[in-house]
Amino acid sequence: MQRSIWIIVVAGVVLMVGALLYYNKPHPSVVSQDPDFRLSARELVQAFVEDEAQANATYGGKLVLVSGIVKDKLSDENGMIVVMDGTVADASVSCYLDSSQIQAMQALQTGDAVAIKGICNGLMIDVIVDHAVVLKPESK
Repeated sequence: MQRSIWIIVVAGVVLMVGALLYYNKPHPSVVSQDPDFRLSARELVQAFVEDEAQANATYGGKLVLVSGIVKDKLSDENGMIVVMDGTVADASVSCYLDSSQIQAMQALQTGDAVAIKGICNGLMIDVIVDHAVVLKPESK
C-alpha cells in the first residue's frame, strides 16, 4: 500500500515537472521563418469579422506577415503591443512584440507603414498576433 502511494506521488511530480517544462519552453523565433500568409491588417480583420470559424481554421496558429499603419503603441509590464489600423467593425490587429523588439518599438511612430510577422491567435476584441517582430518601419 505504501509503495503504491509512493509510485503515485513520484509519477505526479514527474508529470508536473514535464508540464511546467513544456509550458515554459522557449518559443521558436519567427525572424528566420517564412510566413504562411502575407496580408494587410484590413484583410486579416475582415476575414475574422466575416467568418471567425473559417478564419481561425485558416490563420489560427499560423505565421502571418501583416502590413498596415501603426494606429497605437502600448507598453506595460506585460510587454509591448503595436496596434495596426485594420478598422473593420471597430476591430484592429494587436501585435504583441517579442522581447527582442525594444528598439524597433521605439522607432515606430503612429501613422508609420509597417510589416509585422508573428503567430495569429484569433479574434478577441482585436485580431491577436503573438511573438511578433517588426520587419520594416517606414515613415509616412
